Amino acid sequence: MYPARVRTGDNGMSAEVERVKKLVEGNLVVDAIEIPSDQKAKPFVSDDLQEILSQFENDADYAHFVIRVKRSHKPLPKPNLDETAEPQISIDAMVSETLQFLDTHSEQNGRATTASEKEEHDPEFLFENARLLTEAKDFALARNIFLNMIKMRTRIPESLAGIAKTYDLEGDFEKAINYYQEAIAYSSDLSFHQSLAAVYIKTGTDEEACKILLHALGIHDLSSNELFDLHKTLGNCFTRIRQYPKAEHHYFKAFEINENSDALHVNVGSLALQKDDLLSALKHFHKALEINPRNERAICGVGMVQMAKGNIENAYGYFLKSLRINVQNLSIIYNLVKCAYELKKFDDVTEILRSYILSNTNVNSNVLYSYAGILFHNGQYGDSQKQVEAILHTDSTHAGALELGEILKLKLGSST
Repeated sequence: MYPARVRTGDNGMSAEVERVKKLVEGNLVVDAIEIPSDQKAKPFVSDDLQEILSQFENDADYAHFVIRVKRSHKPLPKPNLDETAEPQISIDAMVSETLQFLDTHSEQNGRATTASEKEEHDPEFLFENARLLTEAKDFALARNIFLNMIKMRTRIPESLAGIAKTYDLEGDFEKAINYYQEAIAYSSDLSFHQSLAAVYIKTGTDEEACKILLHALGIHDLSSNELFDLHKTLGNCFTRIRQYPKAEHHYFKAFEINENSDALHVNVGSLALQKDDLLSALKHFHKALEINPRNERAICGVGMVQMAKGNIENAYGYFLKSLRINVQNLSIIYNLVKCAYELKKFDDVTEILRSYILSNTNVNSNVLYSYAGILFHNGQYGDSQKQVEAILHTDSTHAGALELGEILKLKLGSST
C-alpha cells in the first residue's frame, strides 16, 4: 500500500503525482486507487491509473489516495465502500507510511544512479574512469580508483599496472618499476613486461630491460607480431650495451619472422654503423628506403655513412632531407649544424632550427645556443642577441651564451 498526500495547483502537477506517473511508466500493475477529496467523502475506486491522474489535474484541494500494486505476498484487502463502516486504517497513518516509503525509495534509487554506486558494482565502469583520468593527467585520482579496485579484489593485475603507468608518466620510475613487477607477479601479460622494459630503457638500464624481455619470450601463445617486437627490442637493447653477438642473434630471429620491416633494417644498419661496417650499414639503410622511402631514420643513416666516409656535402643533404620529414630529431639537428659549420652554409639550418623551436614549448638551452650561433654566422646579429638574452634569462651562467653576448656587443656597437 502506497498512500500519499497530494496537492495540485495552478503551476501543474505536484512532485508526488509525478512519482505516481513513474509507477505507471515502470509497468507496475495497479489493482485499485481511491481518492476522497476530504476524509468524509465517499472513496472513488478505479482500476485505471490514467483516469485517476486526470482527477488530480482538476483538483486543487488536498487528496488522499491509495495505490495497490501486485506483491509477492498476500494482497491487501479492497477498500471498504460502506459509508457507515469504520476505516481500517487512518489517513494520517497512511500518509506517514507513504512519506517514509518515498524517502527510502528515493534514496535507494538515487544511489543506484550515482557514479559511486556504479563504480562499486561495475569494474569495467570503474576501470574505464581510471584510464580516462590517467589520460587527463589526474594521476592521484586515477590511483585512488585503481587502489579501490584492488581492495575489491577485482582486476588486480590491470590495476597494479594502471598505478605503475601513472607513476611512469609522473617520472617516478622507481615506484613505476615496483608496481609493474607486482602486476607481473599476478599475471604474465605481455604488455606488463613490455611496459616494465620500457621504463628500464627510459632510465638507461638496458641490462634489466633485456632480462624482462627474455622472460617475456617464455609466455605461451605469443603471436608472430609479438615475437617479432620482442626480438627487435632485445636487439636494440643489446646493441646499446654493446653486446653485439646477442643483438645480431635477436635481429636474425626478427628477420625470420618479418624480413620486410623498414624499422628492423634501420636498427640492423645502426648496429653495423657502430661496428664500423659501413658497407653493411649502407645496404640495410637502402633496403629500408626501398620499403619506406620516407623513413627519416634510414635517410639519416645514409647521411651518417656519408659523414663517416668524409663526404660532408652529401651528409648535409641527407640530414636536411630527413629533418624536412621530421624536424623533432635533435641528434640529426646537431649533425646538420656540424656539417653547416664545416660547409659555411647557414640558411637551411637556420630554417630547421627555427621550425624546431617554434614547434616546442620547452626548448633546451643548448638548442637555443646553437640557433644563436648560426644566426651570428649568418650575419643576423640582432636576432642572435635575442636568443642569447633568452638563454641568459633562464641560465645566467651559460658560458657559451655569455661569450657570444660579449662578441655581439662589439658587433652591434660597431654597426651603430
